[in-house]
This record gives sequence, C-alpha cells and structure tokens, in this order.
Amino acid sequence: MNRLKKIATWIAGAMLALLTAYQMGRIKEDYDDNIEDFEKDKEGTKRVIQTNINTDSNAALERLRQTGRLRD
Repeated sequence: MNRLKKIATWIAGAMLALLTAYQMGRIKEDYDDNIEDFEKDKEGTKRVIQTNINTDSNAALERLRQTGRLRD
C-alpha cells in the first residue's frame, strides 16, 4: 500500500509540475503580448502628440500672420 501511495504522490506531483509549467508559459505569452501592445500604443501616442504639436504650432503661426506679427 505504501508503494501505491508513493506512486500516486509522484504522479500527482508530476501533474502539478506540468500544470505549473503550462501556466507559466501562458503567463509569459500574455506578458509578451502586453509588451507588444504597449509598444504599439506608445508609438501611436507619439504620433498623436506630434500631430497635436504640429497642429498647435501651425495654428499659432497662422494667428501671428493674421495679426501681422509674423511676416513670411
């Protein structure tokens, strides 16, 4: 009976190790996906900010031209 308990314990331990390895693999995959998404979002945010800066700069230049404070 002790031998059966040892075998059952060994099998349960092996199954737990496999489940843990599987879960760690999924966590790593999710982490990599999140990093990739973050990088894409960061690039998109940079483009939006740059567009806003350019738009604001152009609007400011146009206002200066209209008021006569800036000549081409």
